[in-house]
Amino acid sequence: MWVKINGGNFSSDDNIIDDELDTNDLPNAWQRQSWIDKNPNYNYRLYTSFKKYKNEIKENFKDLPEVLVTFELLPKVILKSDFGRYLLVYLFGGAYGDIDTLCQKPIDDWYDNKADFDIGFLAGVEEDINEDNWKRRIPRRLQFTQWTFKSKKHHPILALLIANIIKITFKAQFDNKLRAWTHEYKTVSQKQSVPIMEWTGPGAFTDTIYEYLNMKIINENYPLIYSDLSNSIEQHAHVYGPGPDDENSANLLPVNWRAFTGMEHPVIVDDVAILPKRGFRAPVECGDIPYCYITHYFTGTWRKNNGN
Repeated sequence: MWVKINGGNFSSDDNIIDDELDTNDLPNAWQRQSWIDKNPNYNYRLYTSFKKYKNEIKENFKDLPEVLVTFELLPKVILKSDFGRYLLVYLFGGAYGDIDTLCQKPIDDWYDNKADFDIGFLAGVEEDINEDNWKRRIPRRLQFTQWTFKSKKHHPILALLIANIIKITFKAQFDNKLRAWTHEYKTVSQKQSVPIMEWTGPGAFTDTIYEYLNMKIINENYPLIYSDLSNSIEQHAHVYGPGPDDENSANLLPVNWRAFTGMEHPVIVDDVAILPKRGFRAPVECGDIPYCYITHYFTGTWRKNNGN
């Protein structure tokens, strides 16, 4: 699901709903309808086959053939879906939402449209696990959502993410590891494959955001961080998480998970706004809860699809 904004950097010349399959055959129709009902002034596109992805790639990345090569090389549907969403929002700008997301509040009421800052990229905290065993549950100590995000077209975060995925894919091909792995794929060797989470999924998405944010600091002692209200790490009696000696290099960066853990209000770094967990992981009964925009239903059918 892909919503494009009319006006400014999110403009579009068309006003259509794109699909290639009968949408009545797709699940979650009422959830998809919530995006349309809540945003009547926005264009809505539903991509239900990779043919349209490929057509957009061929048309818009003629001078970068490695983009289409990467798309073709990706061995799983979920990988193509991840890569495709990044490409489309990079090209045209807008808000992306998975097919199993419910739009609780109009996009015009989201934080980035209300803040006194020029926000170019909006993401939310997916999970913030303050437990010693956090690695058993999630790839990153604090992870950002990629089932919903919003961006101006050609934003550097998405450009960097696309480049990172191309690099991972070409290296996997060179190393003869062009196979996707997750715990549910019992017949795939972890040593001879690339984890989906690290290839195109939330791990890669999260690391790229951290990478970009650290490009935007003046120096290591003064990150350009603005918090809407007070975000307090002290609310936890103990704060668990990786330190500088962790294998993930993102934890060595000045802006890392500690900048966002325990947050109850949005944080802005340069032109990037990060919502608290309830932003894009809102409860079903959202009501007047602030910063509460998207409910995700975690259908997760891709996890069961070992063959595709």
